[in-house]
Amino acid sequence: MVNIIEFLRKKTIEDLWKLSSLHGITSDTPDGGRVVKNEWVPPAWPTWKQKICDLCPDTNSQQILDLGDNLRNIMDTTNPNSTTNPIQINISEMQSMKSASGALWESLVTWYCNLCLIGTRTVIIKKTSMVPEILIDTIEIDYDGDTSTAEADLWAITFPNNEEFIDDIPESFVDKYKITKKHPDGGATQNINQKTLGLSISIKKWLAKIIDENFSDFELGIISCKTPWNDFAVIPEHWDLVYDISINYPDALKSKKITIGINAEHPLSELKKFFYGFVTLPSQEPQKFSNPKTLPILRLKQLSGGNYWGLPTQTGVNSVKDIFTKNFSSSVGSKLEHQTLLQAELSKLNTVYDYFKL
Repeated sequence: MVNIIEFLRKKTIEDLWKLSSLHGITSDTPDGGRVVKNEWVPPAWPTWKQKICDLCPDTNSQQILDLGDNLRNIMDTTNPNSTTNPIQINISEMQSMKSASGALWESLVTWYCNLCLIGTRTVIIKKTSMVPEILIDTIEIDYDGDTSTAEADLWAITFPNNEEFIDDIPESFVDKYKITKKHPDGGATQNINQKTLGLSISIKKWLAKIIDENFSDFELGIISCKTPWNDFAVIPEHWDLVYDISINYPDALKSKKITIGINAEHPLSELKKFFYGFVTLPSQEPQKFSNPKTLPILRLKQLSGGNYWGLPTQTGVNSVKDIFTKNFSSSVGSKLEHQTLLQAELSKLNTVYDYFKL
């Protein structure tokens, strides 16, 4: 067994491999092969992995962290519109490609951040269905009867440093009953353990209980993950401002009929830490953001969780690798401490953490 943090991390990464544009998986064939749905959106991982291995010949902690300076270059290896791989596609395919690119960028950032956080008390979750409802309710916004969850592409949860979270999940909390599933092509039925399908009911109940009891020791971050920069800079600016007002000036939202955490058991202000961050590819040429006075940079200059891209740090925007010490210092420590911890955990890359497929 593992602790709840590593359980969530493993489940998050394993779910990434189900994305067809990432791993080329759309359905199982009778012989166990895989089908790629669109030739113009090839499975990205084999190409990404080769680029990652080229950038990390020794697979040490510094090389892994420095991947944050190269995430855009890694994405570009499977960009059908890049100058090195130009092809002709129609409008419908272009729209599908944009959607796939967004999902791929979220997946790459999720994979990278979780790899850099192995062995820590912080996990990055992509699927909202895996986030405990007690935390979702805390950030839910009610606009005079209409609710929203704030463009939460990725959820960053830092668990308290106590035994309930860093010790193994009790075996009795994992449902063991089997579910029979028919093969999609009419083949033999197969038994699937409940715990492979998602968080079991018992784990969800246990999580809700211990989060409720330790709520003020939790840290929560929302990360908006977008490929373009110009088009989306206003979104994280808006949400970060709304949440900041709700924490520091809650009465100011009442006149606008805005309520944060309408069904929440705990107010957002009760969390040990809350932040809102933005991570962009960007799809635009980086030279367009060389001037720190450009509007997209100014919009996100004061963002509580920081403004990041998949390139080296420059004035006004940081490399994704800088997200760790800014937002997860209670979990990773200083840059040197984080690097040392990661180095130790990387020795388990082919065993405990083999699900990263590196």
